[in-house]
Amino acid sequence: TRALNLQPSHPQTEALLHFLLATALERGDPPDLTGAIAEYGRVIPLRPDWANARYNRGSAYLERYFAGGEPDLLDAAMADFSWVIDTAPAFGDAFLKRGIARYERNRPGDLEPAYADMTSALARSPNSDEVYFNRGLLNIRRGDDQWRHDLARTLEQTPDDAAVHAALCRGHLMENEPINALKTCNRAQALDPTISVRGAKGVAYALLGRSEDAVEELDAYLTWLDELPRTAHAPYSRAEVQAWIDALQAGDVPFDAAMLSNLRN
Repeated sequence: TRALNLQPSHPQTEALLHFLLATALERGDPPDLTGAIAEYGRVIPLRPDWANARYNRGSAYLERYFAGGEPDLLDAAMADFSWVIDTAPAFGDAFLKRGIARYERNRPGDLEPAYADMTSALARSPNSDEVYFNRGLLNIRRGDDQWRHDLARTLEQTPDDAAVHAALCRGHLMENEPINALKTCNRAQALDPTISVRGAKGVAYALLGRSEDAVEELDAYLTWLDELPRTAHAPYSRAEVQAWIDALQAGDVPFDAAMLSNLRN
């Protein structure tokens, strides 16, 4: 900031300083993603050919969304990643990040382009556990059994990653395999007690006919939900989980094939 206040005369020097300031803001504790996005935006007119500035701004848009931002941040991220892909098609991470943004946006027609993006990323980084993990999540939503292969490949490289076991739990749950879902959810919890699997465990117990256990887990999920920041994203809403609890307490099991199909989204 002090260097920029000296008003450097060379545009490339000014661009580099804005880029470094943006990086510092993005990596701060806590990160200032809004400030980072603004600084990357100041780089681009000065260095319109700089792919890293566009890629980093797209990544900051995506992280801002995950931190509780609005869905239009996904459109902004995708625009930056698309620019990078058009300009530097060897930039495999841009394909992955655009695929993630499409998965999160989840509009009609988003899933197949997201799959193409992640497959393109994998062609450029064939041993990337990050790509396999995200494509596994995507394939669960697509209803493609390839999720088993993708997550198994991820697990080979990161066997103690709680997020991978939670993803396996979700996959088994969507395929109506509650016993395997419980095993993988429990493994995720053992690795990271704070991970959000209580809702999934509640559904698994309900599918097994263990209504009391299901209600206990779903109640715990609601407690976890209450502790989240209001803007945070969560797997299931309070209203739908409360409806499940009410149904279970009334002796019903609300999770038929149609409901599981709906939960994929």
